Amino acid sequence: MTGSPADLESTVHSFLEGNRSAADRLHTRSDDRGGLLRLPMGAGTAVVKIWKVRNSKERLKSILHLSNGRKEWRMHQLIFKAGIEVPEPLAFQRLTMQSGQAYEIMTMEDLGETQKALPYLKQLINLGDTAGIAGLEDRLIEITAAFIKVHVLDVDHQLNNFVLDVRGRLMRIDFECAQHHAFRMSKNELGEMLARLIASHVYAAQPEVYRSVRFAEGLFQRLGVDRPIRALVSASVNAKLEKQRDRKGVATTVVLPV
Repeated sequence: MTGSPADLESTVHSFLEGNRSAADRLHTRSDDRGGLLRLPMGAGTAVVKIWKVRNSKERLKSILHLSNGRKEWRMHQLIFKAGIEVPEPLAFQRLTMQSGQAYEIMTMEDLGETQKALPYLKQLINLGDTAGIAGLEDRLIEITAAFIKVHVLDVDHQLNNFVLDVRGRLMRIDFECAQHHAFRMSKNELGEMLARLIASHVYAAQPEVYRSVRFAEGLFQRLGVDRPIRALVSASVNAKLEKQRDRKGVATTVVLPV
């Protein structure tokens, strides 16, 4: 991406004022909270995440740098600087329109066309691509280990927050739920983070859930997960699978190694 902060501000201003022709809307957030856009920037493009500052409470958090947008920006920078495979964070700005409406804007590297890891894993399983499955699972485990090494826990650590770009790189995206634990990591949050990842693996692998059991064992071994946390993970995974049964009628249970 090339282009100055002024270019970015001008482009986003134009979009928010109603010029939708130059932007590719990638995702719309619920409750009028903003969205994710691909915008032209200089000779290239960038992905821009927008948070709408909707009320006085959010306005105060924005001014004090305590907003969800600021928190995600800080986490994204920390994770990128640790050398973990994520899109490069480029800029963070607070933008106020003539109407007085304020927005927070985070600009990051455009990965181009991507594929989410959950359907990709499902595709590999359907093809019987043993080497491809093992390679993807190894990268998932190593990225998870890298998060924990820098004391970052993310309860939304799931396959749909991993994408593969056109170069085949596995990249982690979306850090709005990530938390940095500088001194002592929460066992409950660690358990939930691992459970979210394993449950999403089950969603891709079912009915061949033995694959997910094997993945969980590799994850536990790599991270040195003790029995109490394994028990937390097992309970949380099966609770998520019960919700899947209630919502979709898909009955799956998994006996994880504890």
